[in-house]
Amino acid sequence: YQRRVHGEVSSRPFEMGDKANKTQTKKNEDKLWFLLQILLVALGVFAASYLFFVKLGTWETVGAGLNMLVLSLGYYFLRASAGNKVDLTLQGSICEYVEDLIYVAALVLIGAMYTNWIYLVWLGVMGFAAVKLWKHIIA
Repeated sequence: YQRRVHGEVSSRPFEMGDKANKTQTKKNEDKLWFLLQILLVALGVFAASYLFFVKLGTWETVGAGLNMLVLSLGYYFLRASAGNKVDLTLQGSICEYVEDLIYVAALVLIGAMYTNWIYLVWLGVMGFAAVKLWKHIIA
């Protein structure tokens, strides 16, 4: 990032005031901590169920692996965004949608221990994405 300060080029990015920046950083840290707890609980419940109660077939294992991938990539995307001083609490931003994906993936991962029908929740997510794509990109 570069900006001009009194005619000279500065490599320091535009930043909010110190107090606002600290407040936003604290909000981002709190949100990331909460999402990390969700990720760890979902993975812990899955691991405990898998080890002690439920044995998954090939397709169930693939589905669980994809849900774990969505959980992990979503969390790391938000962590990288917070590192770049992006507001994770901004309504309607891509960060809000990624946070929702983390919630859905955790729900499906835990629910898949009990029924395979829980994977149909992803159809709702794809339908929502299709509507957003149609409203804001295509049309």
